Parts: sequence; C-alpha cells; structure tokens
Amino acid sequence: MAAASGYTILDQRLDHYKEIVSKKKEEKDMTKGFLLDFFKILDPKGQAHLAQDVSGCATDELLRLLVKSLTDCLLGPMKGAGGKTSSNPTPMVPRLGIEDSIDNMVAQDHDPVTRGAQKALRRNCMQRDGSRCVASRAWQNGLENIPDDDDTANLEAAHILPFNLGSFNRNDSQEVLKHANTWVNINRYFPTLKTMSFTSEHLNAEKNAMMLDRTLHFEFSAFRMCFVATGIRNQYHIKTFKDIPSQALKCLPTNRLATFQSHSGSWELPDPELLRIHAQLAEFFHMSGHGERIDKILRDYEELGVLASDGSTNVEDLLAIRLSSLPLNVRERSDSESKPSGKHPLSKEQGGPSENVRPRSDSESKASGKHVAPKRGGQQPSPSGPENKP
Repeated sequence: MAAASGYTILDQRLDHYKEIVSKKKEEKDMTKGFLLDFFKILDPKGQAHLAQDVSGCATDELLRLLVKSLTDCLLGPMKGAGGKTSSNPTPMVPRLGIEDSIDNMVAQDHDPVTRGAQKALRRNCMQRDGSRCVASRAWQNGLENIPDDDDTANLEAAHILPFNLGSFNRNDSQEVLKHANTWVNINRYFPTLKTMSFTSEHLNAEKNAMMLDRTLHFEFSAFRMCFVATGIRNQYHIKTFKDIPSQALKCLPTNRLATFQSHSGSWELPDPELLRIHAQLAEFFHMSGHGERIDKILRDYEELGVLASDGSTNVEDLLAIRLSSLPLNVRERSDSESKPSGKHPLSKEQGGPSENVRPRSDSESKASGKHVAPKRGGQQPSPSGPENKP
C-alpha cells in the first residue's frame, strides 16, 4: 500500500515535468526515467522518502538537481568515485530531522577507514571462507595439497559496500562534509543500514567482505555481478548482467549457486542485507543505461582532465555533479520560500548553492584552463588496493 501511495505521489509530480529537448541522443533528459527506476529498486520506506523528496521539488530544475545529488552523493561513490568528485564548496541540505541532518552526521565524527585494516580483513575472510572463492570455489593459488582437478586463483577480499564510502581526509572540511552528505543519502534511501547501526566505520568488517577470484572481484565491484538470496539460509543465486565479460562467466559454477559457510573462526558471514542492497544497486545501474551514464560522467573527471577540444565533454553534468546535495525535503521550507519569487530557483534564499558554485559561461570555461581529474578507486585493476594482492 505504501509503495502504491508512493507511486501516486511520484507520478503526480513527474507528470508535470517538462523534459529538456536536445538534438544529441546522448544528452537526452533522463530525469523522469531516472527517478522512476530508482524508486523501483528501493524498499517501501526508501520509496516513501524519495516520493516525498520528488513531490517537494517546486521546480523542474530542482528535480534535475535531485538527480545530480543522487549521482554525486550516493550512486557515484557506490560506483567508486570516492569522496573527491569536486573541490568546490558543498551546498548544505535542510535538516531532515536531528538524527539525519548533515550537521549531526558531521558531529558524529566518524573515523575514515584505512587500507591498513584490510590486511587483517583479508586474513580473517580467507580463514572464514576456507581459502576458496565463495563464487567459483577456486582455491587460493599457491596452497599445498589441493586436489588435482580443482581450480586455483588469486583471491582477494571483496567489499560488498565499497571501501570508498568511508575513505576521506578528516582534516579536510570539504571531504568531511562530502562524506556526511553521502551517508545522509544512504541512510535516507536505504534506511535498513541505519537500523543495523551500520556506518562507514564498519566497511572493513568481515560481514561486509568475502573472498573472490580477482576477476570476479572486479566484476562484483563494478555491479556486473551480484548475489540474490534464494530463500535457503546462506544460499544465493549468482546473477550476472549482459555487460559482464565472457571470461568472468567461465569462472562461475554451472548452477550459478553460492553457499556461504564458516570454515574457521567466529567471524560473521557476508551480511544478507548488505548483499541485498548491492543487488538493488546493480539492478538500477542496468536499468535504461543509468550505470553507463554515471560511468561516463566519472570518466570525464578521471580520464580527460581538461575539457575536450572537440566540445564533447558534458560540461553541464560535470558542473552539476559538483552540487553535492540537494534540499531533500523541500516541504520543510516555509510556504513563502516554496512559491515562485522571480529569483533563480537555486538562489541562497531557497537553500541553493552560493554564487561561487554557479555554472560558468563559455568564455569563462575556456579561460579557466584544466579541470583537475580525481582518481577513482573502483576502476583500478585490483578494486580493494595493494593489500589484497596474494
């Protein structure tokens, strides 16, 4: 019933949305489809929050900015953008409640996760998973007394929710703020994590990791593979998507089933809820090419470094993605603030970004020189870093 109500609220607002028309196919306005698809993969409480946020957007520009916020401070980090998509000041969002406010999240003073802790994580998961890949069942390469007919592989400790979500410089106020924005979005749309008391400090916990063949680790981190619960305790169907390489498919068992069990130690098995959220995100990234568009935006940062000379760089997306957060509950504003006032919808009076993050004109962009391209951890050959090497 809640989902049906959410759909009604969502449809009522999106029915009035006017798409931006572009002659270029790759620049098609996907705002409406993006929000409808994201709604589909959420649980009822997350759906209710998204419906509330969408209906609270008084202008179409705010709806587009909501999509940019979700990309920059939720989906981008999940894809591996980490905390560094922009060096510009991050706009604040209105309070969603004391416990969910940006200020409160910053005040919790979470410690960043470190690569050093991954050595212990790898050791513990290797023992728990019996020195075997949980998907392919291949043994860790180099072990003795392995049956002749069994496969071996270089195994790595694969995070379920990515390490990037907890990686930031606590001495950099903008990175701290970006981290807080991201986790406010995560808790708002995936509220079971908050119920579990799962924070960025738990990303290196054993329940958020498992041993995977290096090839499968890369595909899992890229959301081209996920684990879907079968209804049998600790048993999962290994679901793959059409963009996964054929070489990775050869690593998987023919029945596409994986059963998690503890072979040694008392460490928790991969958490079903974390695996479910990963699977929900994998589904979204493969709806209508949303994942491909997000990847392209992130590649523009990482690979180009400067605006392309042929004008192919999506400048609007590169600039808009810098807006790290959108007023998620516009209804918390007063009626006078929500009504059109003749001012730009993102003016300070309406809670938008300050003038120092306004989009620049063409002449300003040409004169500005290079765009610094931050590196993304999720696109490295070994998604979890050097500590994961066997």
